[in-house]
Amino acid sequence: MSPEAANICLIDDMRVVIDGMKSIFDTSDHTVVLTAMTPEEGLKAVDEFKKLKVQVVILDTKLVFGDFKGVESGKILEKIREVAPDVKVISVSSGETLEGADVKLYKTFSREEIIDIVNNI
Repeated sequence: MSPEAANICLIDDMRVVIDGMKSIFDTSDHTVVLTAMTPEEGLKAVDEFKKLKVQVVILDTKLVFGDFKGVESGKILEKIREVAPDVKVISVSSGETLEGADVKLYKTFSREEIIDIVNNI
């Protein structure tokens, strides 16, 4: 990715995190084109990637809401790799890791840090 505009999908189970990241990207050249809050929504969102030209996904490492409770982030990542292997994945967590993500980021990141990562992924 380059500092040019990227289409982003946010998958996180906390509305405040999604809203905060959306506000960060609203002040950048990047655009949030899709959001999901549950594992089920995340899996469905992947099906929209080609239509919405998603280039970057910011995926919470551990989703705790929905029917799958915490194990689905790995399944969402697997589906992303199957359906859209060129999409870059940034896993965001408060300590857990998600194997296979392109970049791992802890939830105490700054505006500059997340934008820099999206610019350079």
